[in-house]
Amino acid sequence: MDAQETLKRVLNAMREDPKGLVSVPPPSDGKSSPEEKTADAKILEAQTKAKKLELVDAPEMAQKAQLEAQKADATVKGKTIDLARTLVAHSENREDAAHQRQVDTVDHGVRIADHLHDREMDHKAHDLEERKHGLDITAQASDAALGAQKATTDTAKAFAPKLEPKGKKK
Repeated sequence: MDAQETLKRVLNAMREDPKGLVSVPPPSDGKSSPEEKTADAKILEAQTKAKKLELVDAPEMAQKAQLEAQKADATVKGKTIDLARTLVAHSENREDAAHQRQVDTVDHGVRIADHLHDREMDHKAHDLEERKHGLDITAQASDAALGAQKATTDTAKAFAPKLEPKGKKK
């Protein structure tokens, strides 16, 4: 690459007048100084290294980059699978918890219904006992009244004069 040509193009792209900015190099006599030879050798060595990087290291670097990209993709896929498993496990837990809440609610309702039924049965048993007691008292009173009536009748029969029926005289 020619440095003078590059400078001219840059100045042209900048729309800058090259007069006074560009110096004309002295004509070369074909012989190079040792410094120029060293610089040329270094440039050639740098170009060779650059070509080597392009030819040898570039494919290796591309392979490494591709391998790293594949590893990253695999990691992302693995994390995605782990997330999906976690979501499935937690959805099952939520479903189990919801089912258990329903079961607990039904059990609670059954216990309340049993308690109310037991209270009602206790009240009915108490009412029945009170009625039986009332009937027992009524029966005792009736028996007592019947006994008193029988005693009155027996007493009246015992003290009643013996009358003979009319029409039979002796």
